[in-house]
Amino acid sequence: MSPTELMGAGLVLVALLMFALELKAPGFGILGVAGVIGLLGGLVLLFGATWATLPVLIATAALIAAVFGFLAVIAHRAKRNKVVTGNSGMVGLEGRVESTLAPDGRVLVRGELWDAYSPVRLDRGQAVRVTGVRGLRLEVESADLALHAVPPASVVQFDEDDVSHSAPHGARGTR
Repeated sequence: MSPTELMGAGLVLVALLMFALELKAPGFGILGVAGVIGLLGGLVLLFGATWATLPVLIATAALIAAVFGFLAVIAHRAKRNKVVTGNSGMVGLEGRVESTLAPDGRVLVRGELWDAYSPVRLDRGQAVRVTGVRGLRLEVESADLALHAVPPASVVQFDEDDVSHSAPHGARGTR
């Protein structure tokens, strides 16, 4: 092998190393871009830059750049996703009671059996919602509770006969 071919093979190996480093320590894509440039340079030194080989070399480098670009987009999207693990990922999930909660028992949430606590008695098969996590124990309430809850006073609609027409002296209001 000539020194030029050895340098080309070395550049290809350095390019592969840069691709591996880009996958292990993703940054701004600088290592990936340097890897594509190193690969293109190494292939040119190995095979020469003739009219016959140049389109193949450019197509190969473009294909590898497209693959790494696609992987960079997927990695960026994964970083933006909401974290759904840990305690905060459990709160708000719904499940069902497996053994009567009086006040302790077991519930099935996301296909997993958990020890649970409820301040009110909940019977087997009843739907529950997770309100908190204490270690490996869930705090739950009835999922139907929200359906039967009284709305806050600010949302309650008044009829005309509910409103007093005689306001105290100095009070503003409409009739």
